[in-house]
Amino acid sequence: VAFASRRFSRIYPAYWIVLIPLIASFLLMPASGDGHETHFDTILSSIFLLHTGTGKTVLTPAWTLYHEVLFYALFAISILHLRTGMILLAIWGAASVGALLYGGFAFPLGFYANPLNILFILGLCTAWLLRKARVELEAAHAIEAVRVLQTKLAQGPGEDSAL
Repeated sequence: VAFASRRFSRIYPAYWIVLIPLIASFLLMPASGDGHETHFDTILSSIFLLHTGTGKTVLTPAWTLYHEVLFYALFAISILHLRTGMILLAIWGAASVGALLYGGFAFPLGFYANPLNILFILGLCTAWLLRKARVELEAAHAIEAVRVLQTKLAQGPGEDSAL
């Protein structure tokens, strides 16, 4: 409960402060958007940061928060039941690596198995190494440098940085 409460209070209040006036503006002036911003499923998805079917969102830069909320949900499962959570995280990581190797998938699988999700898995591994394996800080920096390199390689030429 404490884990979920801290994550919720870190993400949602500030996000809603931006989102709610934006939703109101699209409802008052629908022509100012692409059209999906006034659809009930898009608004619901945007409020909870959970995809409801289309993969669309009212606030486009919030796409990263959808991935973050997914990670927190999987991690919360591992807090409640370690083995189940670790299995789900391993499947999620393997599917994301598969998407990286084979060019990705269409929505909704393309969201759940997205190469960007690998960054969460690498962050988990780094945290585990620091806490459980007692890796020295210098080694952790080296691991992080490898993660950054992997990210750049995964992006391909000419793509903006996701870091």
